[in-house]
Amino acid sequence: MSSDLFGYAVTTTAGELVRCNDAFAHLFGFRDAPDAITRTAGAVIPRLASRPAVASRIEADGHAARVEGCLERPDGQAVRVIQTSTLLTDPSDPDAEPLVEHILLGRAAAPDSEELRAT
Repeated sequence: MSSDLFGYAVTTTAGELVRCNDAFAHLFGFRDAPDAITRTAGAVIPRLASRPAVASRIEADGHAARVEGCLERPDGQAVRVIQTSTLLTDPSDPDAEPLVEHILLGRAAAPDSEELRAT
């Protein structure tokens, strides 16, 4: 059985989790989506939106497609991902804070993996 997970999440531009699916939650070590949302309330998902390769493309184009990298779970475990992110705006409310939609294909790396230190 494959350990690849297809994660979906919406965050603020700063990286605070607004909503996600269970697969996204599992990638980051949470039981399910409600657990992830509850346990990260007011905090950012480390490096999800702020990765330079993602942030610069979102700022310039509103979209970053197929960016590969390694993210860190709250428990310190590395998660290898291919990430596509899109800036979401509400045309009916120009003053609303934009959100970022993230689609990730991910696989948890071994805890002692060099992957985390490499990205």
